[in-house]
Amino acid sequence: MKRWIKWMMGLGLLAFGAGLSVLLVKTKPEARKESESRPSPVVQVMPVRFESVSVKLPTQGLVEARQRTRLAAEVGGRVVKVAPQFEVGGRFAEGEPLLWIDAADYEAAVAQAEATVAEAKLALADEQARAEQARRDWDALKMKGEASDLTLRRPQLARAEAAVKAAESALAKARRDLERTQVRAPYAGQVAAVSVELGGFVAPGGAVAEFYSAPPHEIRLPLSLDDWSLLNRDGKTGQVSGEVVFRAEAGIDTHLWRGRVVRQEGEIERDSRSLYVVAEIEAGADDSILQPGLFLQARLSGREVPKAARVPFRAFVDLERVVLVDGENRIRIRPVKVLRRAGEEVLVLSGIEAGERVCLTQLSDLIEGMVVDPREVEPPAETETEQGWTLSPPQS
Repeated sequence: MKRWIKWMMGLGLLAFGAGLSVLLVKTKPEARKESESRPSPVVQVMPVRFESVSVKLPTQGLVEARQRTRLAAEVGGRVVKVAPQFEVGGRFAEGEPLLWIDAADYEAAVAQAEATVAEAKLALADEQARAEQARRDWDALKMKGEASDLTLRRPQLARAEAAVKAAESALAKARRDLERTQVRAPYAGQVAAVSVELGGFVAPGGAVAEFYSAPPHEIRLPLSLDDWSLLNRDGKTGQVSGEVVFRAEAGIDTHLWRGRVVRQEGEIERDSRSLYVVAEIEAGADDSILQPGLFLQARLSGREVPKAARVPFRAFVDLERVVLVDGENRIRIRPVKVLRRAGEEVLVLSGIEAGERVCLTQLSDLIEGMVVDPREVEPPAETETEQGWTLSPPQS
């Protein structure tokens, strides 16, 4: 009897559970189906503006002296005196003596040459008198025919005249040798290296010092063939020209100089396929840092492009396609013609129109035609490539 009751209770519990499950399934709430709403991404856009652009060509190089000379003594002897500034870094004006070689032997040579000249002139005067006497004697004898050169002592007279010229030439050489005992600066400049000291002996042709010219200095600037084609040049001669701004950083200081292109070198470098132009840079009175060997960055002014748009590089998908936002705020990708890239700025010649908006925000899921929420920004007043390169106009 008890076993039967347990079976009945079990079946009742199963029936109650099944009924409860059916009730829960029938009375469950239904979720409302709604379409997912995704907000449009916010992007920065900049209106395209075409203008006349002066192309700036970036390059760099080392400052070099216009002239560098290995000074050598033209005469030999012991160095008896040197100028106070005859040391590395010493500055000299053109023709200023750097050192003195013992001149005693050369002074004696000048005195000997002067005596030889005096003797030669005396012999010439004596021979002239003899020649004149021979002419009078011939005329007094009233001989027929013309007297021979030997009778009139013409060969002897020519020999005496030649002896005077030779003696005078020897005297001039002796005086030049005496002058050369003072080694002088060939041009205004600075001593780069010293090869002889006070009391040392220098042989003829021996090195004395290395000397380089004072400012203006020169700097060789490499350019690619594409950049070289953008240089200003004379229509008749083809000679390149252009203003250059040079920049050097030393610690917390930034130094700027102005220069100009003076010529181009006549060969293309085989390894880099680059051309070199040479610019001249003038140092001021207080520009002690501007010395040969200084590395400088440079911005060279190229041609004036009558119509070009400055577009930030972040608006590009690759080197030839730019991202635009049309009037319906949809993304458009369009190919453009690029003149050149300078840092984070690209000069565009065609492919976009003035007033169109380029997208400056780089989207991870960029899709042609997608809708965006544009926020317009103004073009920067000064591009990144121009920052820190501003020089005041030269004073007239």
